[in-house]
Amino acid sequence: MDVEALQPGVDFVERIETAVGSADALLVVVGRGWLGAKDGAGQRRLDDPDDFVRLEVGTALRGDPVVIPVLVGGATMPEEEELPGDLALLARRNAVTLIDTDWRSGMARLVAALEQIREPETSQLPPPPPPPERREEERGPPLLATILGLAGAGLLVLGTVLRADEVAHPGLADTSGVDVGFFTSLAPTGLVVGALGALALSYSRGSGRIGTGLLLGFALAGVAWYVGVLVTAFHTTAEESSRLTGGAALALLGCLLLAAAAVPRIAADREDPGEDVGWLPRVLVLAGVAIVVAGTIVPFNDGPRPQESGLGAVIDRDGGWEAFAPIAIAVLAGAASFFLTTGRSRLVACGAIIGLGAFATLLWVRYLAVPMLQPDTISSVALGAFLGFGGAVAILAGGLVARTRLRSAAVPGGVPAGRAT
Repeated sequence: MDVEALQPGVDFVERIETAVGSADALLVVVGRGWLGAKDGAGQRRLDDPDDFVRLEVGTALRGDPVVIPVLVGGATMPEEEELPGDLALLARRNAVTLIDTDWRSGMARLVAALEQIREPETSQLPPPPPPPERREEERGPPLLATILGLAGAGLLVLGTVLRADEVAHPGLADTSGVDVGFFTSLAPTGLVVGALGALALSYSRGSGRIGTGLLLGFALAGVAWYVGVLVTAFHTTAEESSRLTGGAALALLGCLLLAAAAVPRIAADREDPGEDVGWLPRVLVLAGVAIVVAGTIVPFNDGPRPQESGLGAVIDRDGGWEAFAPIAIAVLAGAASFFLTTGRSRLVACGAIIGLGAFATLLWVRYLAVPMLQPDTISSVALGAFLGFGGAVAILAGGLVARTRLRSAAVPGGVPAGRAT
């Protein structure tokens, strides 16, 4: 309230009480210097009973208006003991935080809160029954999805166990003679952990959509990986044991079943999670796709042996099939990025990109770490490894940025006062 706008002779205290008492809400804008602001005499302004801000806030706290602290400039809520007695209850009010880098979503939360205050009759009505298309989700995933998910998880775990020795001990030694082959196990192990975690998360009522997306992303990544493994096994001159080939086939079937388990969940999804995620996530994902493809073409290994055999680039190995998984995963992530612009299943697309990006990152660690740790007489890390790893991280970052923006757009209310940041 602007006291200077009052007519001469008006009792400003009485006018403040009248104006504040007739308001539906009072916004208390709290900056970093709000609590300790001092007057010309060097005294804290809030300690002055006649201070205009203290009068307005104290009047509102004693009356009917809803008092909403609005934190700006990185301010935090003051504690009760830091406030004068008539303002102590302010510390217990739910706060809304406005962040410079996310101003629009903060203002959207504040406007939504004020609209609820202006229409109390509407806000106090019992929530309407869910529309028919959402009841399927609230009852949980369809039975078919559950059966497919459990069967797929079991086959994926069994197939990975059967191939455990092959992926963990391929005989790649570092400068001290230690086998660094465990870097090849990061991708298949991460696939199992990610897929099982996503399957469990997909049953969460609050995070079911993002869990379904993660499940789909890890499942598709596993399909691409094990297709490449099986085709390479059939084309290589070295004979793989039936146990290793069978393990890859079981893991591939498990990934196909997990991907199929996500389909009924996606078909039942009808909720629009909010505003468009913007251009940044899509640019990150599409740039990552291009960089990953370049990483498979540019040599990742610049050691003497790859140069002699012509196998310095991923795409030159095993007839080009070793490049199938990283390229296919990148292309799938790029395709998923276009679903971020649709009103339906944005969270699912976001989760799929995160799952694909996480697996691709683990996959490229192998091409980066093994040449780096082996003796220079055997191998030496080259540009392709850095390109592929950087592209995979860019895809993962695009999914995470999209998830952050969708979460911000979906937050309907304020931040609890004691935890405002």
